[in-house]
Amino acid sequence: GLAVGLVDWSTPPAPEPSAARAAAAAERAARAAQVKGVSEAMEELAVRRVRLRRQLRAARRPAGQAVSARALAEAYRKARVALPPPSAAPPAAAPIRAGLREAENAYRRLAASARARDRVEWRLARRETRRREARVVRVLG
Repeated sequence: GLAVGLVDWSTPPAPEPSAARAAAAAERAARAAQVKGVSEAMEELAVRRVRLRRQLRAARRPAGQAVSARALAEAYRKARVALPPPSAAPPAAAPIRAGLREAENAYRRLAASARARDRVEWRLARRETRRREARVVRVLG
């Protein structure tokens, strides 16, 4: 026998939810890429920071201290620049970017105080670099 079903063919079938799923998957992939970009930038900074802070501690003369402090400032700048652009970055990247900029500026101040051979400013700038680095660590959670 022949079985006849009760199908209503008067309206077009509902669209497959695959377009919405594809959009959601693309959004998740974009977020994952952003998180990966932030993670890679921070990992690279961590490696550079350890090496450069050792050099800074080992430097006994102001010229060497200035070179090491400038290199640390540059490491923070590179990490900040490596983050996704603000328009594409997740909202959590804004405080990271700000923290990196503040640490970069603190190391520039440290380098300037070493070049100027200003011991008082050096101590103040050194404290500032520690505070700014601690802030970056807190922001990264």
